[in-house]
Amino acid sequence: MPTPIPLRPTPRPVPTPTAGKIAVRPGDTLSKIASRELGDAGRWREIYDANRGVIGNDPAKLKAGQKLTIPGKGRATPAPAPVAPKPKPIQPRPPVTPTPVPPRPQPTNGSGDRDGDGVADRYDRSPDDARDKRWSQTATDEFTAFVKDHTLKLSFMGVEIDCADLAIKLLGDFCKKVGLPNPMGAAADKFQVYEPGRTGGLPNVEGPNYFLPGFGADQLAKSYTKNVNDADGNGVRGWDRKTGQVDAADLRPGDILFYDWEQDGKVNHTVNVLEVHPDGSILLGWGTYDNLAQDGNVKWKNLDLSPIQGVLITPGTEEYEKWMGAGNNLWGVRRYDWTADKEASPSIAYKPYVKPSEETPPSPPTPASVPAPPAAVDAAVQGTVDATQPPAAVQVQGTVDVVQPAPAQVQGTVDAVQPAPAQVQGTVDAVQPVPAPRSQVQGFVDPVERNP
Repeated sequence: MPTPIPLRPTPRPVPTPTAGKIAVRPGDTLSKIASRELGDAGRWREIYDANRGVIGNDPAKLKAGQKLTIPGKGRATPAPAPVAPKPKPIQPRPPVTPTPVPPRPQPTNGSGDRDGDGVADRYDRSPDDARDKRWSQTATDEFTAFVKDHTLKLSFMGVEIDCADLAIKLLGDFCKKVGLPNPMGAAADKFQVYEPGRTGGLPNVEGPNYFLPGFGADQLAKSYTKNVNDADGNGVRGWDRKTGQVDAADLRPGDILFYDWEQDGKVNHTVNVLEVHPDGSILLGWGTYDNLAQDGNVKWKNLDLSPIQGVLITPGTEEYEKWMGAGNNLWGVRRYDWTADKEASPSIAYKPYVKPSEETPPSPPTPASVPAPPAAVDAAVQGTVDATQPPAAVQVQGTVDVVQPAPAQVQGTVDAVQPAPAQVQGTVDAVQPVPAPRSQVQGFVDPVERNP
């Protein structure tokens, strides 16, 4: 006789969380709200997906006072009690004959990792030479397409990070995505992450703070990068050391501008090239920090990491000249050692910035004198008056009031006469459109202007 299956104890109902609502505070971002309400800044996407109709297409544009639904927050409602299944008799199972597993096929010459260096053949410059760690053109192209979108993603998350650490994180995150070993080694992936409520002693932690020990801008520039190649064939590799001008035609996304602010031969700032346009306009992005110490010494408790910043610079503008023109304190225009050179590209003419001349504004014009009118007393008009061709025979005597002329005595039909344009004394300023702030770049959260 079959043995009935014993019933399991009926589980107690588990409260099911429902969604709650909060009001957006001034200065809030989705990352801040996620950290405050859900305990994890990285869950900002859940809040955005639940409130896309309120926020709109740009998750960075929050307005104070908006009511947002927070998934998983609210008063708990009890879940319905489960219904106990009816016992079923156990039926004997027929014997199972194990099926032999065929061996896994080995990679052929067209795929896999033939030289066993951890780099897939499609990403390997020399797939038969394990000593050659350089990337293929395919890997390089995928990296250049990755850096802009990933930088914007980190910005949306509210990430706060230093300049060199951002460049290294872009490389490491790309390698993780496509399954490549990090050419900088395992130490380049060991970021320390701090968040509100778990700051590690860092000041002003408002979003995820990423810090990588043991690496700096000078080491990154001199140990892991090379000069860019002369893609347009004009004899300049990235920048002209004599003039300091950058050759935009040699740049591509993923390249790095290294600056030496102190002019002591030591690199102390890095800027990532995120996009290059045919007209020479370039989208730049970087991380940075503020030193809160009064004595100028950088200590852990005074290291205030800042959100990712960005700017779109256009040739011929003052902003472009600061970053790319003469006297910009550049140390080098470089890219990672293992990436392929940029393919040939047409030259982009350098457009120098012309500083507007400081001219003295013109003085207001002197009002034109009114000549003495000819003698005539009365303006008696008979017949029809053509407004477009006023009669020339009107005779006037006495003083003419230019501002308020006396009405003429008219007999007959008079066509409407359009008033003459008003006479204006002084200078009339033409309406000038107000330019948008230079550092407001679409996609970046809370951009901050930087004067290099």
